[in-house]
Amino acid sequence: MRPQALLSAALLAVAGCAAVPAPAPKQPSPAAEADECKAENARLRAALDAAHAEHERAVREAAKREAALRRRVEALNALERGILDREDQTRK
Repeated sequence: MRPQALLSAALLAVAGCAAVPAPAPKQPSPAAEADECKAENARLRAALDAAHAEHERAVREAAKREAALRRRVEALNALERGILDREDQTRK
């Protein structure tokens, strides 16, 4: 074979290889993807449930504090009314 023909054959071979696209990356099966999604959903659901439980606990504590403060204010108002009533009685 002549050197020029050999060179042409080599160029065609290399050019042909470069023109062939690389194989696509292997795609996971739909079942594997579904399993991954289920695991991720379960993890996220657990995190959401924990956050929701913490929020509800905080709301209950805030409600208890509010009720206690309301009772204290009512007691102070009753005490103030008693003092004012005694002052009114002593003035009469």
